[in-house]
Amino acid sequence: MRLNACLIFTTAFLVFAQTQIALVFNAASVKPSHARSSDGQEGVSAAAAPVLEADHLTFRAHDLSLLGLIIEAYGLKFCRPLADNCPMLSGGPAWITKDGFDIDAKSPPGSKEYNTMQLRNGDAPQLQDELRNLLAERFHLKAHFEKRQLPVYAFTVAGGGIRMKKGTGGSSSLRFKPVDLPGGMQATQVIAVQSTVQQLADLYSKFMERPIVDDTELTDRFDFTVQYEADTDAKGPFAAVTAPKLFEAFEKQAGLKVRATGGPVDALVVDSATRPSPN
Repeated sequence: MRLNACLIFTTAFLVFAQTQIALVFNAASVKPSHARSSDGQEGVSAAAAPVLEADHLTFRAHDLSLLGLIIEAYGLKFCRPLADNCPMLSGGPAWITKDGFDIDAKSPPGSKEYNTMQLRNGDAPQLQDELRNLLAERFHLKAHFEKRQLPVYAFTVAGGGIRMKKGTGGSSSLRFKPVDLPGGMQATQVIAVQSTVQQLADLYSKFMERPIVDDTELTDRFDFTVQYEADTDAKGPFAAVTAPKLFEAFEKQAGLKVRATGGPVDALVVDSATRPSPN
């Protein structure tokens, strides 16, 4: 009986110990990017935009700032992809938004494979753990979360009720589709399949100037399409997605009203970080 108890305790301890093993890359190269100068200005060989890729157990970044790496590692859903600023992140030395880094890392054999979109959407937990541990080891990154009161947009149910159909099953997806209208006008469709309002809020939070939260208390999954005219005069990579008639279209076509308000949001504070030694 005593032997059995000892075996049970030993087995439980081993299982506990295994769950505490940090997820780390099998191999990783971290180097300063030559696409920027030391003051953060683009060099002559600069790429059009920073690069972030994940596939076949490989993580690659080119000319990505430490702030951009933190956004992906911590899955900060209220930050634009590959951004050098984020309302959900503060603190740290000034160079974390200016210096670019090239990273090539490989996850251990047998690890779960993720693609680039899963990483950008914060749906790659093991890879994100590996990236967080890499930042802690090579950049000596220390950070913590705290609640902050920030301006937000909130999805609520419109006065006439929701106009979305409940999902009929299958894989969940949210995608944008450009549409040509008569007279040379253009529109954007957001097409949702088996998606929640929370997923919709998380998606638009990446493109708006402030976070979007879900205050509808709706937990069902929905199928719907919302279309709104694009602002052809607007500049920037997200102009078609964040057109002026966006909120009006969601209220009329989906029954989701958007209001400007403020609320508590989990923000990440960088306590300290140092430039890594290249290798």
